Amino acid sequence: MPRWICNVVLMTMLAVQNPSAASSGVSSLDRRLATEGPVRLGILSTIGELSSTEVFSETVQALKRAWGRNIELSYYDLDTLPEAVRRKQLDFFISNAGTFSQMQTQGLARHLATRKIREADDPNFSMGGIFFVRSENTTIRTFEDMKGKTAVAVAPNAFGGYRVHLGELNARGYEPETFFGSTTFTGYPMQSVFDVMKQGRADIGMVRACLLEEMVHKGLVGPDDFRVIGAKTEPRLRCLTSTALYPDWVFAATTEALPELSRKASAALFSMPEDSAMYWSIASDFTRIDRLFKDLKIGHYSYLREWTFKRFWQEYRWVVLVALGLLFLGIWHAVFVTLEVRRKTASLRAAMQQREAAQNEVLQTQSRLQALEKASLVGMLSNMVAHELKQPLGAIANFADGIRTITKGETEHGKPSSAGEVGQKSDTMELIGIAANEIIGQTQRASAIIERVRGYAKSGAGKQIEKRPLLKVVSDAVRDFRLLAKSPPTINVNVPPNAYVQVDAVELSLVILNLFKNASEATRHTTDPKVDVKLESNGSMWELAVSDNGPTVDVSMFQDLFSPKTSSKSTGLGVGLAISARIMEGCGGRLRIERNQPFGLKAVMVLPKA
Repeated sequence: MPRWICNVVLMTMLAVQNPSAASSGVSSLDRRLATEGPVRLGILSTIGELSSTEVFSETVQALKRAWGRNIELSYYDLDTLPEAVRRKQLDFFISNAGTFSQMQTQGLARHLATRKIREADDPNFSMGGIFFVRSENTTIRTFEDMKGKTAVAVAPNAFGGYRVHLGELNARGYEPETFFGSTTFTGYPMQSVFDVMKQGRADIGMVRACLLEEMVHKGLVGPDDFRVIGAKTEPRLRCLTSTALYPDWVFAATTEALPELSRKASAALFSMPEDSAMYWSIASDFTRIDRLFKDLKIGHYSYLREWTFKRFWQEYRWVVLVALGLLFLGIWHAVFVTLEVRRKTASLRAAMQQREAAQNEVLQTQSRLQALEKASLVGMLSNMVAHELKQPLGAIANFADGIRTITKGETEHGKPSSAGEVGQKSDTMELIGIAANEIIGQTQRASAIIERVRGYAKSGAGKQIEKRPLLKVVSDAVRDFRLLAKSPPTINVNVPPNAYVQVDAVELSLVILNLFKNASEATRHTTDPKVDVKLESNGSMWELAVSDNGPTVDVSMFQDLFSPKTSSKSTGLGVGLAISARIMEGCGGRLRIERNQPFGLKAVMVLPKA
């Protein structure tokens, strides 16, 4: 068993066996406290040793009476006081709340009491700072006016005389360290700041709250010499303040202080009369001071100015944790995707086989549609050929009749008997030559027309006009178009099943398919191409509309649908819409082109109801 455990057990047994010895032990502690050397007390001097002695004289006397022993009193500045505590040269010390807060965070001190001045109602809110200017300076009235000006303070590490001011600037959204054009420091005592301001060597002064009122009360400055910038209405402190409020001075015990001395010190401080110049209470909230040091990145938070692992972890630990989580999810996702790819490979092979079968079906459908289109075009193209050949054949007949008439006249008159008759015969032969040339030209024209349409009709088929449901015809055309088109647009069909027409289904399907092709061509540059098929009733007629959302063009080019146009495609004859219009006319309907709203075109097929 370890020796220290044995010692503890032994001392406990002795105390139980001899209670009187325990009580005598307490008495010996009191005697030891009384006979040992003086209690070491340090005071942070920011107003000079004489002034500090005067301010804390009642406190020192009360402690001396409570401890019953001498006090070794020492004065320190902001740098030497923390060093003396770290070197264990003090039992107790009195300092501002900022210096105490840093040593408390480092585990070097613990709070025993907090000074409460007469002007404050709450020891947690009894110290602040002021920004002030000379009264004749009318150009500086707000915080924004102070930006870029020269400033003066007591010391760069002064809590109430400088750091609370930087904290206020930071809270207002300014950059504290670059806010002023320049800042000079006078050193202690803090009253020296007023001397610099009187001499006009700085634009703005910074001191702790209530010091201005003290200086005016003692007659050291006039009541109208200076003006406070950004004075706040703060009911908890009856002094002008420009900053937030914090706890005032602290009486603290170091790690060297004996518990009994700490108890007696607390009792003595809290027993001092409230109406005395120095009244001690307890401040319960030092977190605002810690937050101030953190926001300014000073004191024990100065590491925030450097990129260390500690700072990186404190500021970005959640980012790191999230990144690690995402990395884990990424690894899991990669594994999952790999397994999923393997699983999908088999289904893709089956899909490829289905795709090949679908491609074969498309090829068969294309062949069937081409045959249907040729069969449907035969009748229409025959009418077109008859119409187009009528003119050249009529011209040929007229010229042939003229030749016959001329030839008949020549036969009746016989041979020419004179020079005049010879000349007349020459003119007649010239007319015959002209007529022959016209016949040849018209014959070539007819031949060109025939050659133009020969490729469309190799064999013909008669019409099969029957009562058909429009929805079935439209659906078959949609299906065929989707199989044929490489990238078909979205086709929305709104046709009731009870709509019937008396038509040749092949020809009507050809018209619808032709309109689908035109709509697909018109929407090839549209982001979301769509084609809508909608049926409406208009008296004894059905109006089947095919509309697209492509760009709107001039509809005047579609006015004469019955005349073949010059196609914009190198492979077209310019007869697509003309043939469609003729087919609609042949079944007792018509075809019209309209501007679709808000954009695109709409082809309307008007069909008689069956």
